[in-house]
Amino acid sequence: MGRNAHRIDGIEKVTGKAVYTGDINLPGMAYAKILRSPVAHARLVRIDGSKAAQLGGVVTVLTRDDIREFNYLYGATYKDQSIVAVDKVRYVGDPVAAVLADTPEIAEAALNLIEVEYDELPMVVGIEEATAEGAPLVHEGDVSRAELRGSTYGAPERFKGTNVCYYFGYERGNVDEAFKTSDFVFEDTFRFHKVQHYSLEPHTNIAHWDGEKFTIWSS
Repeated sequence: MGRNAHRIDGIEKVTGKAVYTGDINLPGMAYAKILRSPVAHARLVRIDGSKAAQLGGVVTVLTRDDIREFNYLYGATYKDQSIVAVDKVRYVGDPVAAVLADTPEIAEAALNLIEVEYDELPMVVGIEEATAEGAPLVHEGDVSRAELRGSTYGAPERFKGTNVCYYFGYERGNVDEAFKTSDFVFEDTFRFHKVQHYSLEPHTNIAHWDGEKFTIWSS
């Protein structure tokens, strides 16, 4: 308290000496690329990665056929995301397949060999449209409950059959009485820009298996 304390990693960062995940280079490292959906909402009719798997330098190709037997859903609050799309895609950029290859260039070339057939569905592109009665559902079924910091989370019952996934309310004191005794009551809708922290490194992961231990570096 009361002192100008320097960040212990400050010098390394401003001089460019800091080692980030993307700087790590392991012997024999392979590179992954992700094939993403070009459409916002569609049934995933067919996906075939066989041609990509046959390309020289490709280690493996991951599609929905490789994960069906696993618990592939994940998410911090609701388990509503799959490793790659299984039944349908839900936004432009939704992961459809992944390729692991000897070089980034080979992985990129392999993505172009993956065959995907989409059956496009009606989409919702705004809050009003998504919450309107009869709106196309992004998630038709129930979303699996998830554990977070010792608590179990899941969408409230009243949200079933809607596109609403979360609601936050805050009250202090007797709100109803406060409204009754107020000279004026104002109601409005407020919109804010999306906020995202600006990282000093790209989002990336590196994994290494030595036969006994699995090590992961993550940004």
